[in-house]
Amino acid sequence: MKIFYRFEKRKGIFSDEVLSNIQLVLNSFRRKGVIRDIVTDKSKIKFSSNNGFEDFYLTPSNTKRKELQCNGDYSIVCCLIILILKKHYMDDLKFTSDCFLNGETEDVWFRSIKYINKMLKTRIRIKNTQFIF
Repeated sequence: MKIFYRFEKRKGIFSDEVLSNIQLVLNSFRRKGVIRDIVTDKSKIKFSSNNGFEDFYLTPSNTKRKELQCNGDYSIVCCLIILILKKHYMDDLKFTSDCFLNGETEDVWFRSIKYINKMLKTRIRIKNTQFIF
């Protein structure tokens, strides 16, 4: 699965609430052995797995979009991070995924939504490949 994202307007540092939410997710998947080497601070979010590593920064729109290559449980981690960032930064974060082909959404996004709604007590849902927060 591929996810492409970039921040349109936002730049600077991650809020404490964003970092707290992301740390909950990352620590949960570290305990399951899916990821390791977690770094979260106000300027970056970074983690690694057997598939490589991912890093997230708040960047302005003049930078090119970032591509995430995700497989297995690792794909859920990537989806969860994107959903948390989208929840907090809404229109500033633009993303798409090859899982949205032909107006269909792959199961990984539905599982990610179910997971995040339970863990963070949110009410995110998806309709026609559009996320509703």
